[in-house]
Amino acid sequence: LTSKFWPGPLTLIVQASNLIPPAVTANTGFVGVRAPAHPLARRLLEKCNLPIAAPSANRFGHVSPTKATHVLADLGMKGVRVLNGEANGNEYGITNKETSCEYGIESTVLKIDGSCKTLFLFRQGVINQQQIEAHVSSSWTIKVISRAVPMAHNPQEDTSNQSSLKTEAIGQEAPGQAICHYSPDVPCCIVRSVFTPTIVGSLNSP
Repeated sequence: LTSKFWPGPLTLIVQASNLIPPAVTANTGFVGVRAPAHPLARRLLEKCNLPIAAPSANRFGHVSPTKATHVLADLGMKGVRVLNGEANGNEYGITNKETSCEYGIESTVLKIDGSCKTLFLFRQGVINQQQIEAHVSSSWTIKVISRAVPMAHNPQEDTSNQSSLKTEAIGQEAPGQAICHYSPDVPCCIVRSVFTPTIVGSLNSP
């Protein structure tokens, strides 16, 4: 999988070694690993010469950014610093086509469990299930995980509904499983039908 899809939008969840701090694994014993394809991100990794532990560049539940300006709009008030390939693309050997994300959606998240030879597909992104199946042995099983975890409970709300509290305690196993994850912050509506006016009469009528 790594020889086919790395560097690229595939996050692999694997068992963490003892060298990985528990804070990075959220005390799960597993860690998500990805090799980015963007030239500026790859140059940063080469300069550091070590793995980088980092969260997503957006607030929880917000739409994922595809440009540096999106990050600043969402997190600028937090005093974050941004490696801006858009502003200094030529300096880093980046073409205009590479200044922002190539696809614009999240990476595919796949958990590898060697004990039962199963791949758990937690989040389908650019790389789909069919592509993964084409590059793994037939002895492995791919299981698609579909969950809708409620957002974190607001302690100021009514806590009388104990069943909902238990549901919220389940938590997420991978990014993007919350009901409102990646929600836009603008009014949206679902158009179920489109009205088409009917012309009364015929073209031959006087």
